[in-house]
Amino acid sequence: MLPRLETLGSCPICCDRESRPAFCGRDRLFGIEGEFDYRRCNSCGSYFQDPRVVKEDLPLCYPACYSPHHTAATSQESAASAPLRRRFSGLRDRLRRAVVGAVRHESRARRALDAGRWVALFRRARERSFRDAVIDELLPRTPQEERALDVGCGNGGLLAALSSVGWRAEGVEPSAEAAEAARLSSGCRVRVGDILDVELPQDAYGLVVLHHVVEHLPEPNAVLTRLRASLRPGGRLVLVWPNPHSLGARRLGSSWAGWDVPRHLSVAPRSAIAAACSSVGLRPLACLTTARHAAAFCAMSRAMHRSVPVDIENPPVAILDRLFGAIETLLVGLGLPFGEEAILTAERPAVP
Repeated sequence: MLPRLETLGSCPICCDRESRPAFCGRDRLFGIEGEFDYRRCNSCGSYFQDPRVVKEDLPLCYPACYSPHHTAATSQESAASAPLRRRFSGLRDRLRRAVVGAVRHESRARRALDAGRWVALFRRARERSFRDAVIDELLPRTPQEERALDVGCGNGGLLAALSSVGWRAEGVEPSAEAAEAARLSSGCRVRVGDILDVELPQDAYGLVVLHHVVEHLPEPNAVLTRLRASLRPGGRLVLVWPNPHSLGARRLGSSWAGWDVPRHLSVAPRSAIAAACSSVGLRPLACLTTARHAAAFCAMSRAMHRSVPVDIENPPVAILDRLFGAIETLLVGLGLPFGEEAILTAERPAVP
């Protein structure tokens, strides 16, 4: 069935009406019928689908074989299957415990805590100390167990990872089948429905995560407003999405996997998402790009260019893909914003 389309006429991120044609794409993964036009906003630089799939027909763009709804765990969260429950032993594990204590501001033996504070200054050390279960932005920063909400939790891989590092994790997922898979795999509570319609507590969460979700949302600003109300004062919102200024997007053009036509309704630069957060009363704290999955992005893009079926969770990575990933990692390490993914952390201010 061909999805119905509606004309937008304005950018869904900043609402500006001035834009220009960017590219016309088709579904290179699942063969959803039709061609889809994307425009680039003259004001904020966001790319958005216009005419756009109507909200009621969006489920047609996610076939039964859409793997984020059915696989056991994603590449990011696979470490959660053997999380922090392993028994610490030896000097290295005592140091790891000290870093965890420093990150969570726990009280521990003085010598170990001092050592942990020094080591905890480094992002990679913090992630390694939590067994690489989640990225640094998703680590708990308080000694108390707080609630975390994973919006668009899919099969529950990230939910399990959040639980493993100390969050009391919950999920929201529009697909009933995916929500059931998430409950079974993570043991966490998962609400079924649209994030704008489900019942959520107010001032409740220390962390809200949208991991590769914001680009799928028809009304991203309305969702940000809703999630701000659910964060406790001082709570953090973390968004991860494809970076349209990445090396892959520059090199591969309309074949770049980050467009994922027609499921990605908008793909915005970091500055546009930061401005959207500010407009709803969230304070951006940090925004960076990462090349952690650059090789996989490259492999997916090559497959999509050839219209070859591919598992988007575990694409076959070739030597050239790894070389591309190494180059992008070097550029990101030099401070250039060329990573395939953007990560933004924003905070609900403690004082209105």
